[in-house]
Amino acid sequence: WRLVPDERTSEMIAESATLSSHERLELYAQQYWWRILDSIAEDFPGVRKLLGSDRFADVSERYAVTHPSRSYTLRDLGHAFAGF
Repeated sequence: WRLVPDERTSEMIAESATLSSHERLELYAQQYWWRILDSIAEDFPGVRKLLGSDRFADVSERYAVTHPSRSYTLRDLGHAFAGF
């Protein structure tokens, strides 16, 4: 997936020597996505063990898309995981 380019990005994020403002934002977004998936894995190690890493990764990604974080803390991220 890629972020949709937005002209406002360059107004808020400086370019670096190697990356445009948009590329820097994409990098941050990708890192945050991975952190969300890591957080789910940390909160549900038993489910991960039962499903196996690949299947758990698929379920976690679908869960994170269906139930995006609405809290300032990742602690609440898995609130609906059991029912999912």
